[in-house]
Amino acid sequence: VTFVRHDTSSNAGNMLVLRDPEGWEYWYMHINNDTPGTDDGRNERRWAFVGGIEEGARVVEGQHLGFVGDSGNAERTQPHLHFEIHRPGGEVVNPYESLVGAPHVSAALGRALALHPERGHYVLTSNGSVHAFDGAPHFGNASLFGAARALAVMPDGRGYTVLDGFGGLHHFGSASRLRGLSGPYWPGQDLAKDLAITPSGGGFALLDAYGAVHVRGDAPRPPATYWPGWDIARGVAITPSGRGIYVLDGFGGVSGSGDAAPGGTAYFPGSDRVRGIAASGSGYAVITAKGRVYATADARRSNRSTPGEGWRALDTRGDRLVALRGDALHVVL
Repeated sequence: VTFVRHDTSSNAGNMLVLRDPEGWEYWYMHINNDTPGTDDGRNERRWAFVGGIEEGARVVEGQHLGFVGDSGNAERTQPHLHFEIHRPGGEVVNPYESLVGAPHVSAALGRALALHPERGHYVLTSNGSVHAFDGAPHFGNASLFGAARALAVMPDGRGYTVLDGFGGLHHFGSASRLRGLSGPYWPGQDLAKDLAITPSGGGFALLDAYGAVHVRGDAPRPPATYWPGWDIARGVAITPSGRGIYVLDGFGGVSGSGDAAPGGTAYFPGSDRVRGIAASGSGYAVITAKGRVYATADARRSNRSTPGEGWRALDTRGDRLVALRGDALHVVL
């Protein structure tokens, strides 16, 4: 997002502009300025733009940006979107053919994100698409029709693995070396929750919904977590040394094995509100559904606010920290 205007005094009214990596721009105008069900013109930001849509935000295909309206000089018309496409040099082109030819995708649902070891990060959406940002190399997408659940990047930065809800593993790039390590598979049962690859790239840990951790290759022994019939497991992470594993439950409880030392983050007994975990240094960080980040030891902390609710994942390496919301909004903290 390169431009956001929350002001209806101009002809275009409320407006935002997206720019892609090649420099093409996409303009959205006459965005809503009314309270739902009225034509009051109060122009509350929450009814114009989705929380977090601001200059500098990164977006993905199918992501919800804002609400159709009649702001600016469109007040006497029916709510609609004025949409323009601009070439890198500024020339306006007719968007009709592009709109007709564009794939009709469902709304983007953010499922996971992961930092590249050297630069940038990835966002996984529910259909299995992997979106690369800030120079992270792209190695492919999985076609999962809403079943994508987790993403783990190889330590060499040359590949990644996508996990689907049935336990299927979809390897790309250097992650193909893991194909000889078959994990558990639950056909027709959405039980797989999260995935972590070992620091050597020679193994992985797969978390199921009931808290059991299935390890393969050189993954360390996991904690003895298991809550049969209770879908409360939320995340798994392997320590940077490769000698320990953290398991997170929805209440914020963290269990550890090996050199994974749990404790020190928020706990909400009986309230399923904690969503993701990432190991870093000698500690770890977790994120709640409201976007609050808690960290232990030397794991990265953040005082930056995260807009809205529905946050579901984070990743951290050194001084880098990124977070993902369920509508695919992602922020660098």
